[in-house]
Amino acid sequence: MPELPEVETITKQINRMLPLKIKNVKWSKFKKNLLKKEEINLSKSTIVKSYRQGKAVVMELDNGFLICRLGMSGGWKFTGEYKHTHLQITGKFVLKYVDPRRFGKLYLVRSLDDFKVIDICGPEFNLEYLRSVLAKGKGELKPFLLNQRYFPGIGNYLASEICYYTKLRPNTPVKKVKDLKLLLASIKKVIALSIKAGGLSFHGGYHDTSNKKGGLKTKVFWRKVCSCGESITKIKQNGRSSYFCKKCQN
Repeated sequence: MPELPEVETITKQINRMLPLKIKNVKWSKFKKNLLKKEEINLSKSTIVKSYRQGKAVVMELDNGFLICRLGMSGGWKFTGEYKHTHLQITGKFVLKYVDPRRFGKLYLVRSLDDFKVIDICGPEFNLEYLRSVLAKGKGELKPFLLNQRYFPGIGNYLASEICYYTKLRPNTPVKKVKDLKLLLASIKKVIALSIKAGGLSFHGGYHDTSNKKGGLKTKVFWRKVCSCGESITKIKQNGRSSYFCKKCQN
C-alpha cells in the first residue's frame, strides 16, 4: 500500500507537469465503485496543482478538488497501457488512474475541509504534538504509529523502520516510550529518507508515475539480516507483519 513518501513522490511528479486543461475524461465501468462523491464536474476543468494530504493525492482544480486515496494498489501514470485503468484524463498529456484491486477511493468535491489532517512533514508535527498524542496512547508502539488519526500517512513499513531508529521493539508498550525527542527525530528521518529515495517497492508493489520503483533500502522491514549481523525477527501485530532486530532494539 502506498504510504506518505510514495504519495509525496506521485504528487510532486504530477505537479511538475501542471497546469492541465482537461479536454476529455474517460471512466471504466467501475466508476460507481471508486468515485465516492461527485459534487463537481471534472470535464472541461483545469488541474492547477497537485499535493498531498496524509496519504491522499490532492489535485486542485479551478472549480474544486479531485482527491484520491490509493488503497492497496492504486497509482497515477503518465505512460504505458494498463489493463486496470479506471480513469483517464486527457489534455496536453494523458494522466491515468490505475488500480488492479480497486480498493482506492476518489472524490470530486468543492472543499478540502473533510480531508485536512496534520502534516507529519510540517512544523506543527512537533514534540508538543507528539507528547499530547502519546498521552492518549494505548497498546503497543507500532500499531499505535499506524493510527491515521494521529499519524496520517504512516503505514506498515514506515512504522517498522521508525521503531528501529527509535531503538525500541514494535511491541513496546506506548506508555513505556520515554525518549520522545528520539521518536520524533526517527519519524522525521525515516520519512525524509523514503521521500528522497522515491518511496519503497517490495513484493511487486508500488511504482511511480513513470512506472519506476522506489529506491529505499530498509533497515529491518522485509529484511532477513540486520546490518549488525543479527537475524531479523518477524512477528504479527493486529494481523500486520512487524520486523525488528533483537540486538539493536530492546
